[in-house]
Amino acid sequence: MTSNTADRLTSEEAVRTAAVSWFAALDRKEPFDRMVDYFDLDRLYLRFPEGEFHGRDGFARWYDAAMNTYFDTKHTVHEVGVDIADDGTADVRVFVTWQARTWKPPAATSESVAFDIRQSWRVVADGNGAPRVRSYVVEEVEPAKGLAARPSI
Repeated sequence: MTSNTADRLTSEEAVRTAAVSWFAALDRKEPFDRMVDYFDLDRLYLRFPEGEFHGRDGFARWYDAAMNTYFDTKHTVHEVGVDIADDGTADVRVFVTWQARTWKPPAATSESVAFDIRQSWRVVADGNGAPRVRSYVVEEVEPAKGLAARPSI
C-alpha cells in the first residue's frame, strides 16, 4: 500500500519555516483560529511545564492561559533540527529562548522572565502536504544565559 505524497512530509525547510512562523505568531498573539492551523488537532498532544493538553480543547485552554498571563513575549529560535522518517513524518528538535513579562496584581511593577527551552515535536503532513504538529513536548527549561551571544535563525 502506498500513501499519497500529500500525506507525507518531503521538505525539511518547510518544517523549519513552519516552526519559526509558529513562534512569530505567538509573539504577535495571533487569534486562536489562526493558531490551530499549526496543529493536527485530531491527535494533538502537548506537554508544557503547566501540564498535558490534548486536542483542540486542550490547546485552547493552554493558549488562553498563556495569552492572558504573558505579554511582550519574544521567542528567539536558535535551532530547528528536522529528521524526516521513511513514513513521511518528522521528528523535530527545537531550541528557543523565550522572554516575556508578567504582572500579578496588585504588584507595583511587572516581572521579566527569560528561559532557554528545548522541545521535541512530531510533525505530520496535512492532506495538502503542509506540516502540522501532532506532538509538542517541552523537554527542558533553564534560565536563559548570554542572550546577545546566541545566533538566531
